[in-house]
Amino acid sequence: MPQPGTMQCVYKNVTLPLGHSYTDYTNCIEHSCSSDGSMTICGIGIHAGVMLPPDGCAILKGEKCAFEFVSARDQTIKCEADIFG
Repeated sequence: MPQPGTMQCVYKNVTLPLGHSYTDYTNCIEHSCSSDGSMTICGIGIHAGVMLPPDGCAILKGEKCAFEFVSARDQTIKCEADIFG
């Protein structure tokens, strides 16, 4: 719980003023500091949740936390996946 008079949020090496956010693309995490001093930390992109690739495929991290399904045998070949069932 934030202390009265809090002017910033701090988590590990991230310090944010109230009402600001920061996206860490190295670790695929978004930090948000609310105006009341509470902080939320959410995974984004490849770290947004549990992803299971189709059989014979693997997940490869792309630029800015994007991901793609690739062949488990040859990661230069993209897998076509129906992600909506």
